[in-house]
Amino acid sequence: GGTGGVAITNGAAARGVTGRLRLPRRLKAAGLSLAIFLGIPLGVLAALRRGRLLDRFLVTVSVLFMSTPAFALGLFALYFLAFKAGLFPLYGPGTWVISRAHHLALPALVLGLHGMGFVMRLTLAAMPEQFEQDYIALARARGRSGVHVTGRCAMRNAPIPGPHRAGVGWRGPRPGQGPVYTVASG
Repeated sequence: GGTGGVAITNGAAARGVTGRLRLPRRLKAAGLSLAIFLGIPLGVLAALRRGRLLDRFLVTVSVLFMSTPAFALGLFALYFLAFKAGLFPLYGPGTWVISRAHHLALPALVLGLHGMGFVMRLTLAAMPEQFEQDYIALARARGRSGVHVTGRCAMRNAPIPGPHRAGVGWRGPRPGQGPVYTVASG
């Protein structure tokens, strides 16, 4: 009743599969964290500057990152940031803790930027409705600062994409993300 064996490594198949799943989980967690930590503030900033040049620029960036396949974004990042600039290694998972973090930074950045557009668009869609609510007008009338009104009042009640919405990315690799995992896993 075992899971079988692997002829090349002479080990159990289940151990080989679970060992290979650790890296995609780390990449997915790092990419999702980056998408949330970049997407929500940029979405709020775009909502605060609605209709201005900054809003249009951020919306363009979000659409660009959402519509570009992850593998194409990864190839651009590999070429410009790893090959040309030499900031990141080109291949492999790394050998020790700092080296692994350095090797996983570029694939996590690519996955994070790819998901950031989605999170940013969700945040941008949720915020303008909140700025029109009565409790926001009351907070402003009481002399609360803009940061307080935005952070403590509007964001608290807005359906901001937290783990419940941004967690859609945990389903597994989406089409086009396979090469990003392949380059990172070595």
